[in-house]
Amino acid sequence: MDAILVVFVAIGLSVNYKLKIEKDTLSYQMLILTLPIYQKQVAHDKIIEIRFKRVGWATKGAIVHVKKGFNIRVILFTPQTVFEEITQFAFENNIHITKTKDYKILETKTREIRS
Repeated sequence: MDAILVVFVAIGLSVNYKLKIEKDTLSYQMLILTLPIYQKQVAHDKIIEIRFKRVGWATKGAIVHVKKGFNIRVILFTPQTVFEEITQFAFENNIHITKTKDYKILETKTREIRS
């Protein structure tokens, strides 16, 4: 029983996520070490909206709501500019975005730190 738990923890710690933002599409990949276990490419016209929200105490997050299939969660991605890139992607492709009050507070704090 303990060995199974150790295996699941090891797998959980070795999971990586990649998000590639292109002109018309978002490409999302879930990897264990370097082995892709889930991959999704979403065209801009298949995205309903992008919701930006606060996750935890000081972590930004975004959820890309798609018309068909699983939504894409963008949390703990590096660099932090990924959220600005997603916002720009939404603006360029006329995708509706919403930002929670808490997210806006984090966004303001980030701008103050950069200034």
